[in-house]
Amino acid sequence: MSKLLRAIDAVNSGLRLVLVLGFAAFTAVGVAQVAARYLFGAPLVWSEEVVRYGLIWLVFAGAGLTARVQAFMAVEILIHAAPRSLGRGIAIAAGLIATAVWIMLAVLGVRILSDLQGIAVGALETPIVWFYVAIPIGAAWAAVNTLAALFADATGAERAP
Repeated sequence: MSKLLRAIDAVNSGLRLVLVLGFAAFTAVGVAQVAARYLFGAPLVWSEEVVRYGLIWLVFAGAGLTARVQAFMAVEILIHAAPRSLGRGIAIAAGLIATAVWIMLAVLGVRILSDLQGIAVGALETPIVWFYVAIPIGAAWAAVNTLAALFADATGAERAP
């Protein structure tokens, strides 16, 4: 199982690089939009959509990384205030509930994709499905990472980088 954790962490490491580069690219597009609008008086018609839909991908792709290092906001006072075994049980229950929520979001995200068939994004003229598919993909990866974090805690494996 430690090989599986290492594989998940390797994918997360590559994903982290993609997220950093994506965030830099979307920031550059946003700066270019402001420059085009205020310096040249000719705004870029496509930039707002690129940034908006790019951020959807960044958020949902980044959710898995956040789940793996257990950086989501949590009510840890219960875990730390309770006796050690009970606190561990609360942490496991919270992780399993979070996994169930991620799976539910992935399933609902797939269902929503069928409703979006045939709709194109305005300026980009790209099927909107390409942007909203980030929801089920990101939620599924977050579920995998939540389970990986639970397993790592239960086995005393090294924390994710």
